[in-house]
Amino acid sequence: MKHRYFVRCVLAGLAVLAALAALESQVATLAVIRATVVDVVDGRLMPNATVVITGRTITSVTTGGAPPAGVTVVDGAGTFLIPSLWDMHAHMETAGEPWLQLYVANGVTGIRDMGSDLDLILRMLAARPRGIEHLSEGRIPQECSSGNAYRPDACRPLFERLARDGVWQTPTLMARLEAGTIGTPASGIDSEQLVYVRKAMRDQWAAVQKAFITPTLVGILKTEASTWAVVTRDMARLGVGILAGCDGLIAGFCVHDELAMMVRGGMTPLAALQTATINPARYFGIENTAGSIAAGKRADLVLLDGNPLEDIANVRRIHAVVVAGRLLERKELDELRAQVKAAAAG
Repeated sequence: MKHRYFVRCVLAGLAVLAALAALESQVATLAVIRATVVDVVDGRLMPNATVVITGRTITSVTTGGAPPAGVTVVDGAGTFLIPSLWDMHAHMETAGEPWLQLYVANGVTGIRDMGSDLDLILRMLAARPRGIEHLSEGRIPQECSSGNAYRPDACRPLFERLARDGVWQTPTLMARLEAGTIGTPASGIDSEQLVYVRKAMRDQWAAVQKAFITPTLVGILKTEASTWAVVTRDMARLGVGILAGCDGLIAGFCVHDELAMMVRGGMTPLAALQTATINPARYFGIENTAGSIAAGKRADLVLLDGNPLEDIANVRRIHAVVVAGRLLERKELDELRAQVKAAAAG
């Protein structure tokens, strides 16, 4: 594998919730009852589950169990409980602290920051490159296809090698799709998301588009994004680890959009959901304490009003979020969104 394929970056931030002072207070014991737990490892569903949380940790997951006396009880009847989501290619240096609140409001409680100050990065773990971002700007499918249109048969040996060597991929499909159009009428991103974006970020998008983007290039980027989605599916089928990452799009919403694009490219909803839950935990080597719902795991959870394994768009239907054991119900999530909207307007 050529070294130019590797992104030379290290983990610069994990816990989004460090910015929320409210979580520093003592967390009461909590129980979620009558929810359907989604096992993101194998896709099994556990209906009528009782999930008991003590402090920041899940202490038990049972079927039909009664919650302990004296705890806060959340009735999850009709909801689906998943681990909280990750954005594995974030850029907080361009977004500011309100972005953290928007992540949480969208069920994302972990990020991999790809652009923090060097001093901060150097204080984190020393890591050898373990992954490739943006499919190396598309060079992976291009080179294994000998510069021609993507050829799955020709690329299979390379993909098998990536899987064997444990080289992770963060394809950033939506970022490729939207590079030339975000913030313009031609964008496919819901305009309601733009109310959370600071003027400085909009201006940055516009400046890049003015300097580099042409109608022809927009078409090329969109075609590439569609091809990359198919490449991502093929990699995943051959065992390559895939991670969901946004590359500076709108916090939280972008993770939902990325998963949807993976499914449009042919991945199953389960495989797509894994890229933002169990796969990040495996990447960081913390799967014993995060990334799925089981006793002993960290209590970072999202209650959804629909089954994401039937329709990945259901990850947008957030009923409540549990962050480090603290329950944030719909009203509180809406308040977080309102604060980010006000900050963007100001």
